[in-house]
Amino acid sequence: MSGYVKTVKIPIHYDTTNKKLSYLDNLTARQTYAVQLFCDKLNEEGIVPKNRAEVREFSDYVREETGLSAGFIQQVEDKVLWMYKQYKRSHDKWEWSMDNAKEGTRWYIKLEEREPSVPNPKKSNNKVPTPFDNRTGEVQRTDSLDLTEWVVHISTLKKGNTIDVLVNPSDWHEEQLEEAENLKTFEIVHHPERECEYMVHIVCEYQSDTVQTGSVCGVDLGIKRDLSAVLIDNNGVQQFTILQNHKAERLKELDDRIAHLRREEKYEVLKKLRNKRERVAEDYDRKLAKQFAELLPDGTTVFFGNPRDIRYNKYKGNGDKVGRKLLQHWSFGRIIDQCVLKLNETGKNGEKITEWNTSKLHYRCGKQVERPYNNSFQRIRCSTCDDELDAEFNASVNIAVKGISQYSDKSIEPNTFWQNMAGATDDIARTGDDLEAKIQ
Repeated sequence: MSGYVKTVKIPIHYDTTNKKLSYLDNLTARQTYAVQLFCDKLNEEGIVPKNRAEVREFSDYVREETGLSAGFIQQVEDKVLWMYKQYKRSHDKWEWSMDNAKEGTRWYIKLEEREPSVPNPKKSNNKVPTPFDNRTGEVQRTDSLDLTEWVVHISTLKKGNTIDVLVNPSDWHEEQLEEAENLKTFEIVHHPERECEYMVHIVCEYQSDTVQTGSVCGVDLGIKRDLSAVLIDNNGVQQFTILQNHKAERLKELDDRIAHLRREEKYEVLKKLRNKRERVAEDYDRKLAKQFAELLPDGTTVFFGNPRDIRYNKYKGNGDKVGRKLLQHWSFGRIIDQCVLKLNETGKNGEKITEWNTSKLHYRCGKQVERPYNNSFQRIRCSTCDDELDAEFNASVNIAVKGISQYSDKSIEPNTFWQNMAGATDDIARTGDDLEAKIQ
């Protein structure tokens, strides 16, 4: 058995009274103010906390200023510590990039502008959600209400006073809550753009049956080809699959429609389409992830090539306007997250690895490849061994090999793997388009 977590986002009920909404407004505003006070003190002292003790030095001051109970203060401490850990991780990566950049170059100047800033809630008017646990709140199921079966029981700013906030779950939400082994924590998130005003983000813990790893899969994400995957086991390459769901064509239709409505100044219609593009894109990503997870056999470990570092280097002014526009406007991160989630639900495993150089080097000899080849970006040719093959096949194999090297899986025999891979090249690559799967 293995565990994984999922965040289920449920709107509060549309019949929530104004009095309870006022409670939520005051509570979330007070929590945000507490986060702001912690950040102000830490920034004044120049402290980047590594543990709770360094944050707790200012807890008495924040408690006096906000009037929050000890339970709320500790939850705010957790949120602040998480914010600074994220900042530290981003800043360390930025420092590494600065050390490896040549001073005076355009890339060096661009990196100087990208230095991560310390957490400062004052820069944004948005409320900062903090986690609730069993000290200050609980998600409960009840059979005594006609409107809903699920409520959120939370403490208020008055000692000993609690309220029950009704949520409005869909059938899918209820299914997820019932299947969860444990409802860990939740956050009350302010969504002023929605009619519900607030949503409850519940962290659910699940258990799934796991099978010993018997195969690995390398995945290369793209735009013309949404997802390309190579499945490898002890006998070598077993399958090269391309999934195409025509998401780009659908989004292009929506973009053209929105542009036309803008020219016609039909603002009432535009208001109804405000979030349609985002919802359509998310729906396509979920369908792609679901179909991909169902194609893989049990016991598969999947390595996803994450283009985050490549996207980071596609800065404005680098001379590649087309490539930058394509990478910056595509949801690679969300696709990977959805795929990993679906794999976890079916007992499989998914990992992110950097995609750097996986498309530039030949998977067998490690030399530079020529792309495009024969006027096609789908074909490449090795500059050393003169091998011709499919570009996505080559990148997917490189991703799988890099994943194996980072997560040494003893169930795969290295010698057998390399011997079988030596003969798997163009024959399988040429069948890639024939294996293309259409998502209905």
